[in-house]
Amino acid sequence: MSAVKSGATPLAGTITISGTGNTIYTIASDIADKAWAELVGNVLTIKCRYINIVADGELIIGDANDFSVAEELRHLFVGTNGYNRLYVYEGGSFKMYGDTKCILNYNCTSAQYPDYCYFIGKVHIEGDDTYKPILKGSRRFYFNYQPINETYHNSSELTLYKCKIGECQGNYAILINFYSAIYKTFLIEEVQIINGLYNIAQYGINVTSRVPVKNYTPVTNITNDESVKAYQKITAGSWGLHLKDSVWVATYATYPFEIGASMELGGSSSETFDWLLTDTQKELKKAGQWISGLFDNVDIQTTYSYQGYIYDGARLVMKGCPNTNNKNVLIYTGAHLLCWNSDNCFNRVAVDNYNSFAKKVFLLDLTIQDLQENPLADATIKVKQKDGYEEYTLTTNSNGKIIALHGLTGVLLANAVRKTTSETLVYWSDSSNSSYHTVTVLKEGYKAETFNIVMDADKSQTVQLRPLTKMYLGSTEITGIGV
Repeated sequence: MSAVKSGATPLAGTITISGTGNTIYTIASDIADKAWAELVGNVLTIKCRYINIVADGELIIGDANDFSVAEELRHLFVGTNGYNRLYVYEGGSFKMYGDTKCILNYNCTSAQYPDYCYFIGKVHIEGDDTYKPILKGSRRFYFNYQPINETYHNSSELTLYKCKIGECQGNYAILINFYSAIYKTFLIEEVQIINGLYNIAQYGINVTSRVPVKNYTPVTNITNDESVKAYQKITAGSWGLHLKDSVWVATYATYPFEIGASMELGGSSSETFDWLLTDTQKELKKAGQWISGLFDNVDIQTTYSYQGYIYDGARLVMKGCPNTNNKNVLIYTGAHLLCWNSDNCFNRVAVDNYNSFAKKVFLLDLTIQDLQENPLADATIKVKQKDGYEEYTLTTNSNGKIIALHGLTGVLLANAVRKTTSETLVYWSDSSNSSYHTVTVLKEGYKAETFNIVMDADKSQTVQLRPLTKMYLGSTEITGIGV
């Protein structure tokens, strides 16, 4: 391990980190020059323009075995606007654990603007419910980008788990960009965006290569429970986006969110991207249960006419979203907006005529068991609306629950729909017009069960299947009798 400085002065200089096991303490010891890197207690301040973590280089902040260990790295803002940068090159590693902070562009004022951060190699930022690492201060966080005259990369690894990202110095909003990515590992879960977001951009993950994403988790819990002081725009592409308990104050973006399903479903493109999906995701897509995004208690507040728009066959779920500003959602080219306990979103939509829908949906949560109350895995559940308007074939997991994305425990079924802006509301499963859904549960070796249900609210039901027995009439086997 080693850290070396280069350049005539810190203002134009670089600290390059190579080898494994580098910490804030070893860097201070290696540089041994307070004009470049000064350690005070458990806080290291780096005072040069660039920090480069090169191939085979590793920087570790905190302790992977003890999340209570507090450490902090500050990258002092130097020189003119847009000057500081942190690079993690392909093959390099940047790791943070527990009660740690990495503050980029430290001491940048509101009259200045900070620069970008490029993560091309391995990034692992992990906390728990008590200790959450904080990465902040950069105006842009680029993941798997090509800023250094490099082409696409195939060795990137990304883990962002129970951490905080954002709070740009100088009052600038931040951008988090996953671009042209070919990841070996990819996990983002329970990440909090703090104090201002411009864009979560997910462009073309794994588009240029047929190498499949491994250890790929589509569930993204991004919460924003601190003040939003800037504008933001959410663009979802090739994987589902899960936003939770957030208030987005969008004062700039014409469409605060744009979600298209071209990447996961083919959309209007001539090429499909099934090779991006896991086997489970493929089955859910085939069953019509792919979810491009879930907004859970997200209030998008904007001065513009629209909250955002969805297109190209995307399926966006808005759950408990208040729509405080009463803005429309545009729904184009085969997209579906599923409004779950979000009446003010369902009542504020603009739908085109290309097989697009706004649906008022509720969750049917089924538990499939045997007579001894043991859960039954791999049971088949067929759901069909009375007139055939929607029809799904689903499967149960080891808990006897319907397999679904984003932690859902069941299937979202339409109570009412809007096909176009001028069309009268149509009820698909409601007592007002005697409409309903029919559910059939099947499993080999058990008697099938069928029942009707009106989906005018969230509903939960346990279904117990009776085993089939074998009986003999002489030497002839008789099956299919439930006991």
